[in-house]
Amino acid sequence: MYEEYQKGIPAYWVLLTLYVAGLAAAIICAGTLESPWLWIFVGIHGALFTVYSLMLKAGRPHVFRRNWSTDIEKGHVWRCLLGACVMALASVVISTLDVYRFAWSPMPAFASVLGACLAMAGYMLAMQSLLASPPHAQEHYGEPKPSPENYGAYGVIRHPLALASILLGLSVPLMIGSLVGMIPVGIMIVLLVIYVNAEDNWRFAHYEWYYDYMKSVGYRLIPMIW
Repeated sequence: MYEEYQKGIPAYWVLLTLYVAGLAAAIICAGTLESPWLWIFVGIHGALFTVYSLMLKAGRPHVFRRNWSTDIEKGHVWRCLLGACVMALASVVISTLDVYRFAWSPMPAFASVLGACLAMAGYMLAMQSLLASPPHAQEHYGEPKPSPENYGAYGVIRHPLALASILLGLSVPLMIGSLVGMIPVGIMIVLLVIYVNAEDNWRFAHYEWYYDYMKSVGYRLIPMIW
């Protein structure tokens, strides 16, 4: 089980790299350090990511060693996951260039407030998911499933981390104030939906108990919808 747990792509460190690259891209593409909205964007994401990382380190340090399974990402599926990461970074670049250099599609100020709310909701959902004990976590492969009381967000939808990623993705162009920045976010969402569907099918095909989990938690990504 330990060897299986060590296979794959180191999830947290890939996300940390993507996060740092995104903040760096925002500052570079803006071409200025004098915009208060830019520093609010960097400050909110920086503070939330740091605080929740420290909470995660204290509460579930083994999550830092959790990997995306290479078995699930065989074939085209890993390209969807990689593409989603690229689109998230592209959203930062396009949104910043839009607002601070070209003014393609500025958005009203209240969009930034909505974006900040989505960012906080996304980080909170991601943290709640990572602190939970989902039945399909790699550390449980071949072991008895945890109690449903420990499922956390996984007791409501089967892929809360994907939903958290979508919320965080949507928060970027909204906080920066760029409508055209929604284009790569839309592509990211499509890629994540493809990945979620493929992961669901893979687990259903490989683990008998996943059928019972699917019956008890009937929605993949969005409650009452899908």
